[in-house]
Amino acid sequence: MGTAPRCHCVIPHPTTTTGRAMKTSLLILFTLLLSLASYGQVAIIFDGTDFGPNLIPRSWGLSTLEIEPGTGPNGTNAIKWIQGNEYGNGWTGIQFTATQPFNLTDAWPAASLTLTMKCEPGVDSLRIQYVSPLGKVGAFFHPAADNQWHKYQFPLQQLVYTENSTAFNPGNITTVDLIAEADAVAGKVIYITNWFVTTLPSLVLFNGVAVPSNLDLSTWGTTCVDVAPGAGPVTGSNALQWVQGDGGAGFKFSINPASNLSEAWDMDSVKLKIKVESAVDTMTFMLFSGGETNVVGTNFVPVADNKWHQYAFPLSAMVPLHGTTVFDSSDIRHAEVQTGGVAGHGVAGKVVYFTDFWTGNPLLDRVPPASPTDLCLSPDGYTNLILGSDVSGETGERYNIYYSKEPITDVAHADVVQLKVKEDVQQVTHSLFAPATDQEVSYYYAVTCTDASGNSSRLALLDPAPNIAKGVPVISLHGPGADFAADGDLGEWAGVVPFHRKPSDGTPYVVSWGQPFTSDADLTFDAYVAVDSTYLYVAFDVRDDIVSFAASGTSDQDSPDFHIGLYDWHGAPHTYLKRGALPDYLLRFAKRRALIDLVSRTDSLSVPEEDYYWGKNPPAGYRIEAKIPWTLLAEKAGDSVFVPVEGYRIPIDIMVNDADASGSRESMLQLSPFSDGTSWMDPSAWVYTWIGNAWEPTTDVEKNHQGANSYSLEQNYPNPFNPKTVVSSQLSVASQVKLVVYDLLGREV
Repeated sequence: MGTAPRCHCVIPHPTTTTGRAMKTSLLILFTLLLSLASYGQVAIIFDGTDFGPNLIPRSWGLSTLEIEPGTGPNGTNAIKWIQGNEYGNGWTGIQFTATQPFNLTDAWPAASLTLTMKCEPGVDSLRIQYVSPLGKVGAFFHPAADNQWHKYQFPLQQLVYTENSTAFNPGNITTVDLIAEADAVAGKVIYITNWFVTTLPSLVLFNGVAVPSNLDLSTWGTTCVDVAPGAGPVTGSNALQWVQGDGGAGFKFSINPASNLSEAWDMDSVKLKIKVESAVDTMTFMLFSGGETNVVGTNFVPVADNKWHQYAFPLSAMVPLHGTTVFDSSDIRHAEVQTGGVAGHGVAGKVVYFTDFWTGNPLLDRVPPASPTDLCLSPDGYTNLILGSDVSGETGERYNIYYSKEPITDVAHADVVQLKVKEDVQQVTHSLFAPATDQEVSYYYAVTCTDASGNSSRLALLDPAPNIAKGVPVISLHGPGADFAADGDLGEWAGVVPFHRKPSDGTPYVVSWGQPFTSDADLTFDAYVAVDSTYLYVAFDVRDDIVSFAASGTSDQDSPDFHIGLYDWHGAPHTYLKRGALPDYLLRFAKRRALIDLVSRTDSLSVPEEDYYWGKNPPAGYRIEAKIPWTLLAEKAGDSVFVPVEGYRIPIDIMVNDADASGSRESMLQLSPFSDGTSWMDPSAWVYTWIGNAWEPTTDVEKNHQGANSYSLEQNYPNPFNPKTVVSSQLSVASQVKLVVYDLLGREV
């Protein structure tokens, strides 16, 4: 864990011994089940070689039963059952009596009965059942009668009472039966092998409460997805709420470590529940192995009646997509849902809910983990180090770290250092920033543990220690203003401190795809940002030894991407580009125009020519200047009009491409040390700055801009307009309102 020169230790909230013991016992059970899943078999009837131990086989109703060598798949052995019909009523079967009863109590919630069969034509329905002294349970099925091998799976918890039973004891199973349910035809042959109870490996994507901690949920395209508390089909359960955007879009689960579904592939399904408020287009569910190009999937159209429906997609029936020729079911890296099938489109605003999204029959853990202990805080140069040990008894857990200037009682009112810290890390660095100048800070910290099922612990708290925060450039309130001219002359920016980045700043600021940077001459940038009540002002001074536009797309050409969130950011970061009152933007300043990316309505900002400049800057590099009305951003994206306030903490990132005439982007220089090239879709990778030099807005300003004392209705923009315009409003409290528009003659539009 390292040595801390000054260490401020933690005393967590109390946790009862009983709760901890219960958690430990459940974890032992869960670990046992995972071990069983790894080894497959729990209770063996026939393993491809011989009958399981302590079993006495017999047949009845003039059936015969024997092991026939070499008749199973791949030359293994198989049970050969020749059906009889002793009394002419088709009542016949085989039976296995256990001299030592099976105890499947622990395995029952998550295990399945599986067997592989080959039936001659003419074989009809069968019943497989377990017998205990209290009663019997079983499953009825029609095997494929085509002389081919087929695998069958019956989840134990879905078995039903048979032969008028009303009770059953899974801890005392004495007999296993396979019975012909209809008129059996004497002489028909059934081969059986690989007959056992097994716990199939499970991949849980959403368990009705949370996304498991080993998954990262992200979106792409003009879409958003969040956990919606209380929206699940069972009272108190949650659901994933997916709001579709225009065009191709979707959401993705990144799985780390990768999931091995090879044992389950031929007999398991992806199960999920979906509720759709109104008609949506075809969707595609996909699984990726290895790289992004190895993918299988299935298309489906969900029922659109605003009710929950259960779906199951057999893994073995998923088809290769996007030219996939090799798919490794033992190395599942991503799962994805996308709109409109492989080549179709979604409908903006359509809402789809998902829950109970998994393979196998997972045993769901609902017990929160213990709080983290052995934590301490060690101040360092411009950073605070949070050190600690993993919570005992947990595997696959993640840790969330929060901070605040005030004591933390609820993480909803705290800012985030880092979320989903993996086990065994034991040290997290909190980089300390301040507006404009170095300043002393003192923060309280809280740490929570989230177990592998998504359950969160109570807070573990750390007292503050003073340290110095590094002053960073801010968004200026004293920019070019009326002196602005989009001409490449940056003289009017003289009073603005730029955001500066060069390759020698280090690894966190460099992303390379091909040719890495060799020196600061390859690419260096200064970015100037200023605001007033009407405009966003941006300027770039980019030094680039080779300026290239050989690539066909602007994202691969030499151009800056400017990411900004227009809201006072505190609390958890956005994980996708949101719209509305707290919008996130990706602006690209290309050679011929400014673009607004990942907005379904348009990709062009249509900044007037006199307010946009792009030009080369000899001897090497280029310069950009732009003046963008807040109303234009709001109109293009359908968002609220932003009102800048000194003291707002603004999420931001700047990423400048470097192409060097290769025809594609080779490297990228970025402002944020937290991004690995994902800022284009994930604002949680951005860094932050402030508007002006204040840490936070004054009380009067907050009243005026964050909580209106009365309602207001703003002038529409643009005006005149064709075919649409934007009207902004404010309310003092959340209310239902009706907006009515009239023409010049007083007629309702």
